[in-house]
Amino acid sequence: MRQFEDEPKPVKVGRMYKESVQTPRLIGTSGWKVTARTLLKSRWTRGDPLIIVSPTPLYGLGLIESVLHSYVYPLRTLGFPIHEVLDFEAWKYNGRGFTDFIGQLFHWSLSRCIILSGDVHYASSVRSRLTSKREVLDILQFTSSPSHNMSFSGVWGKLMKMAIWGNARRRVKKTIYRYCDVGFSIRNGGKAIDCPKDAKWQEALRYLEMQGGTIVETENNIGLVTVGDAVIRHSLLQMVRGEMKEIHFEDSEASPV
Repeated sequence: MRQFEDEPKPVKVGRMYKESVQTPRLIGTSGWKVTARTLLKSRWTRGDPLIIVSPTPLYGLGLIESVLHSYVYPLRTLGFPIHEVLDFEAWKYNGRGFTDFIGQLFHWSLSRCIILSGDVHYASSVRSRLTSKREVLDILQFTSSPSHNMSFSGVWGKLMKMAIWGNARRRVKKTIYRYCDVGFSIRNGGKAIDCPKDAKWQEALRYLEMQGGTIVETENNIGLVTVGDAVIRHSLLQMVRGEMKEIHFEDSEASPV
């Protein structure tokens, strides 16, 4: 159900600009139509809460996605088999596709939106407040991965893990403001007031903390989401020396804001 862009995208390699094929929209226009029809046939009605399963997180870990997109992906223009070595399937790699996802959520007028995701070899929880044309939508995304597959092994893995933890520490208790410009590029705004008036959407997002003060878990884990009357909790189940251990992220209010 993907959709590929017709026009090449200029990318910078050193001091030169070369044309490269854009990363695809993970769900294209026809794919969203199929998804919408399937949802309506399930007896769900507009305005109801909705739980969405997205194999690729809508909100990934910025450090990994940004490094791959800004420094590694341009190597494709030099003939390196990037797509065969690394996975570039992230929603933010295609701003138009990311905006299509958000636009569909606004169209459904959700009272609450929870996204469940994985397949990225780390666990995280994200809370986002999106604004578009005076409409507001709150999203909770819970990511758990992997259940049984050690990640970040070897020297490179250890260095990447250290970078992830360092980046994660800087994001604790920090609200990230960003927006989508008229060219469908997703840009960090710095502050809410930095968003231009012609932005297609803007958001304020925050990574939720775990016990211990971090926002990411890279060891094997299985996610457990509990939706109560007052709060929604994302916990991680782990086997430690033969015993089940449960750690959890900070709770979120169950009722829509």
